[in-house]
Formats: sequence, structure tokens, C-alpha cells
Amino acid sequence: MEDILKDLINLNKSYNLWSKNDRVILAVSTGPDSMALLNLFINLPNKFKPQLNVLHINHKIRQQSEEEEKYLTQFTAERNIPLYIKRWNTSQHPKNSSIEAAAHDFRYRCYSELMNDIGAKLVITAHQADEQAETILMNLIRGFSINEKIKMPFKVNFDGGYIIHPLLNFKKQLLLDYLKKRNIKYYTDKTNYDLNNLRNRVRNKIIPLLVQENPNFVSDIVNRFNDLGNVFNSFNNDLDKEVLRINHSLSKLKASVYPIKELLKKEFSLLDTRTIVEDKAWENAQKCLMNSIKSQFVIDLNSEYLIECVYDNYQFLKRKKIQKEIIDKNKIVEVYPNNELIYFDDFRIKMSPSFATTRIFPKYRSIHLCISKNEWPLKIRYANLTDKLLLYGGKHKSVKRILIDQKVPEKDRDKQLILTNAQDEPLWLIGRRVTQRRKNGKIIELTIMENSNE
Repeated sequence: MEDILKDLINLNKSYNLWSKNDRVILAVSTGPDSMALLNLFINLPNKFKPQLNVLHINHKIRQQSEEEEKYLTQFTAERNIPLYIKRWNTSQHPKNSSIEAAAHDFRYRCYSELMNDIGAKLVITAHQADEQAETILMNLIRGFSINEKIKMPFKVNFDGGYIIHPLLNFKKQLLLDYLKKRNIKYYTDKTNYDLNNLRNRVRNKIIPLLVQENPNFVSDIVNRFNDLGNVFNSFNNDLDKEVLRINHSLSKLKASVYPIKELLKKEFSLLDTRTIVEDKAWENAQKCLMNSIKSQFVIDLNSEYLIECVYDNYQFLKRKKIQKEIIDKNKIVEVYPNNELIYFDDFRIKMSPSFATTRIFPKYRSIHLCISKNEWPLKIRYANLTDKLLLYGGKHKSVKRILIDQKVPEKDRDKQLILTNAQDEPLWLIGRRVTQRRKNGKIIELTIMENSNE
């Protein structure tokens, strides 16, 4: 058995990428890497060979595409390997956006469709060590976080199965030598030399210079980052646990032994994997969180996201979600003795006779009150910060102070409701505090509910 096949089998044993009983999809473009991948799997010993299916995607971008499709059709037919062809018609090509990104999305849709059609759980691609080195360098150029994947993993979750990259430790020259030895034809994509693309610049300009300095550069950087990957994975697991422990608590975040910036990045990555936040924005967020003396503040991340901090709680929010709600501060709903259900914007208030009074505590949504005849009709309105409730001992406390003491976020204070008597004397800062008053009159029970609740 050839050494390259032995290495492939040993790598599979180490990473448990596929088994003999798996139905797999080999993504084959007819380029040298994917033709090497196809021939390696064809020549695996039967006890290691999965059930092979080939997927070819004709992107209809190059004139050569039709010739490549015809060649692969003949190649697979001669070897009795099922071939599935997906064509990306030119009418589907984007006119005003990146064709590379659109082609990538189309490929992954094809992977998903074929997996579902034939019941396969594995898609196998031909990414090799040189491309791994390119990916590492590209991520270093762009800037990366220690909780981000700087290199391609051997196995990635995808649509209920996996995409696997078994050639990541194999240098391109090794694959070319393998094809040459077996006299296997392949096609070269001329777009791989277009220097308007970052990967192509890294591949054709930067890496050759680095190889001049260190002939083993590709192997060395891949091996070093394989080692670092284990360290990063361990650190990431620790970050996952720490984010769960912190649970949006600012005090716990600040006291953590882990860098605030990395904890924020980790939590954000669980929320959104596509949106890019620049490193300087994370640096600014860390600085604001450590130095702010305000109890409520907002930190900008980018045009789409921000961090909202309210007392000891922080959360990531999309900007559209914090647009200030327009409310009618002059709205008043009158409540009469015969009312049973009263509606006020997003709330409904249920009223019924009662025969006992109950002391109210913060966060209560139900209360018993003694109401005399001259106090009807009661009124429900939005509270003014200057409204005052009577306390024990004859003292008063303003709505503003009550809301501050109970750490009510500023954005919620405008929506606070209050119940008053006909003389506009506050009786109940709804759900928060009741006024101190004499127990004379008819006892009623009031319960406030959101309209969505039963």
C-alpha cells in the first residue's frame, strides 16, 4: 500500500472521520486536489472504503466547465461510481454582489440537498495543507480572536451531518505527485491566479516568499497551529463555562479571571456568527465596562449591535430593538365600581369585590384597596416621575425615587402605570408600591396582567 494511503487511513483512525458503512458525498471539481481525493478514496482497501457518491457543481463561470463536466461523467461511469451534477445557471449569478460568496452559498445548498436526497451524513472536500496555510495567514492578516477558529478543522457540523476535510495534512505537491504517478488527468482553474482575491495573493505571492525563507513553511505552520488549536479548544471550553456562570452579570464579568474582551466575543459568537465586530470596538467595550461609573449606559459595537448595561445586567441588543416606544402620556382610563375588566394599552386590569386587605410587596401584580364612594371613578394613567406616594409615618416618596430604588431600567420608566383616585391622589404604583391610607370604604381587588397572558 502506498504511503499516502496509509497516512490517510491513520488520519481517519485518529479523527474518526468516516467508517466503511457511511454513505459519503465526495465534492469533486476536476481540479488536482479533488481528483486526488477521488482517486485516494477509490483505492482505499475495502475494509476502510465508505459508499462513494460524487457531487460535481458546474458553476457556469468558465468556458472550460462543460469539458470538465463531460470528463468527470466519463471517469465516474467507467468506475461505476454514482455521479450527481448540479448546475448554477448564469441567470442565478449575482449582478451587484460577490460572485465568490454567492457560489459558496450555492455549493452548500447543493451539499444539503444531496445529503437529504440520498441519505448521506458526510460531505468530503479536498482542502489540503497549502490551503490550510493560506487560511491561517488570511486570518492573521485580518486579525483573529483566540476564541475564533483560525484554521479549518478536520470535521465540521453541517445540516445534521458533517463536512470533513481529510487532506488538511497533505501538501499540494504530494497530491500532484500522486496524480502524476497514476497518470490521472485534472483541470486547472485560471481564476486561482486572479490577484484581486486575497486568497490568491496569499497563495501566489506571499507563501512563495515565505517558502524561500523556510522550505518547510507550509508543514511547519500547519503543525504549529494544529498544536495551538488544542490550546485554543481548551481555552474556548473554559470560556463557554465562564459565560454560563456570569449569566449577564456585570459584577461577575468584571471579577472574572478571563479577559473581558474575550468573554464578550465568546458570548457574541453564540448570538451571531456572521456579523463582524472590529477588535477596536471590543477594546472600547472592555474599557467602558471597567471604567463607567453610571448605573445605566450603552456601548456601541457596530452599526447593527450594541451592549446595553442596566445596573448589574448587560445584554447584546440589535439597534432596532431599543427604539423608544411611542406612548401617549396623557392617556387616562377611568375605572367604575361595576367594571370587571379594564384595558390599558398592553395591559388589562381585572377588578372584583374582596373582603380582606393584603400587604403589597415589590413586584406584586395584585392588590386589595379600600375605596370610599367619593373616590370613584378611579383612574389609570402613566406615572409622572414627580407623583408621590404616602409612606408610613406621613412621609412621601416620589415615583422617580421608587423606580431608582427598585433598579427599574430608564427605558421602562416611561411605561410605568399608576392607579389614582378621582382626586388624582396616587393609590398604587402598579406592581411596585402601594400608598399608605386609612382602611375605610369598600374593599376591591385589582390584578394587572399583560394582554398576552390568560
